[in-house]
Amino acid sequence: VSARMDFKLQPLQEGELGADAEDPLYHRFLHRCSGCHVAPSPIQRQAGSWPLIVDRMARNVEAAGLLPMENEEAEAIASLLQRHAPDN
Repeated sequence: VSARMDFKLQPLQEGELGADAEDPLYHRFLHRCSGCHVAPSPIQRQAGSWPLIVDRMARNVEAAGLLPMENEEAEAIASLLQRHAPDN
């Protein structure tokens, strides 16, 4: 079993994103992520890893035949996650 298979997604906890929960981007993030799995907690990964993860998820969304994620949307979601993730 690979390390990737052992990874358990930590769900986002209520209030974890603080004031960012009032940002419309927060709702976009929830909608996009919960289409396939629970919205992830940003603290489970280092800030620098979120752009790569979001990019991979955007490719997965497109491969699944769902509404493609534009680059600007992916960058904004990654930035939201990075703001709340531990530094590298």
